Amino acid sequence: MSWLDSLLAFSVVMMILSTIVSAIVESFHNFLNQRAKGLERLMEQMFDKVIAPRLLTHHPQGMDSARFVKQMTDMRWLPIKEKDGKFQLFMYKALKVFRKVDKVEKLSTLEFLERLAETPVGKEILNRSKKLGSDNSKLGVFLEDLASKYEDYGDSASRYFAKRSRFISILVGFFLVFAINFNVVEVMKTLSQSEASRQALIQEGDRIANRLQAQLIAEEAARTEQETSEEFDLKADKIKQVFNNGMQDLEHAQLPIGWDFAPWNRARLYESQEDANNSVWSWIFNHKVAFLGWLLSVFASGLLVGLGGPFWFDTYKRLSSVSKVSKTFQSQVKQEENLNAEAVEQSSQSRAERFVNIFNTSREANEFAKATGRRLLNVNGKPMQQGGLR
Repeated sequence: MSWLDSLLAFSVVMMILSTIVSAIVESFHNFLNQRAKGLERLMEQMFDKVIAPRLLTHHPQGMDSARFVKQMTDMRWLPIKEKDGKFQLFMYKALKVFRKVDKVEKLSTLEFLERLAETPVGKEILNRSKKLGSDNSKLGVFLEDLASKYEDYGDSASRYFAKRSRFISILVGFFLVFAINFNVVEVMKTLSQSEASRQALIQEGDRIANRLQAQLIAEEAARTEQETSEEFDLKADKIKQVFNNGMQDLEHAQLPIGWDFAPWNRARLYESQEDANNSVWSWIFNHKVAFLGWLLSVFASGLLVGLGGPFWFDTYKRLSSVSKVSKTFQSQVKQEENLNAEAVEQSSQSRAERFVNIFNTSREANEFAKATGRRLLNVNGKPMQQGGLR
């Protein structure tokens, strides 16, 4: 069943390239602050389309969309102090502009309600709920619906983010296959003819699959955790390491990858002396059909790589199961799916109670310092500015 081994080995090759593409795309998102910008857009939509219409014309004094977005997305922890030197302040302000280090990238539903309670909008919501009754039933209904809307908007944003990531992956895949001259036709031809190349890839299949899986899990975690500037500095080294490891695996399999295997270079190396004396452009002009075939093959390679790491990871699992090459390989992702399927859903009543509790706790804590009519002092004995360093 050499054809099955060839497909299995090819899926390993695709996992290697997908790992490289995935690392590049993730770094692209981090560099351009896509997640922080996405959360700001989500908060803006929540205010304009959900919160503001429900408050009608009675908006809290001084509260608009921009201020609401700022209060909901500002990082509470600040890396510098007011008494730090000018250089530290300059670096912080530069990072604010280019890296958005003062912004959060994700808010859970409870975190959203907690921050909401600390805004003038939250105070207005609480005041209106008290006018409707002394109990928290009306407030619970409102917060339940607000949380549902937030989750719905968040799901829509996540779906858009995923589609954009797939599109960027395809573009990066095209760039990668052209950069290394990856021709899917030549690679499949080599795998179908060379037992050594097939076995070299199959033997490393589990290791490469586990490496890809670990990267996919790390990327998922990056969507829910904050990234420091130090972690961002490691991205360039990470991409270089992933690329070098992937290319070493491909070179070990002795696949026809690289510009030495371009059709015009092969013509100069292996064919007539007349072709050897011609330039690349002369060869293309004299072999239009062959050049078009190469171009289409590389284009198809980019599409295949752009299918993404999860697709090729799943393909490898299925093929390895059929060929019985990887009997002991198990997917942590599948195990996590089973655990999630067994989780017991929380009742809507307890969910509403949790929302009310977190909202009231945050609101009361925020009002505690104001009750005395005093302001907190800094280390110099002066009143602290609200919001800290901005």
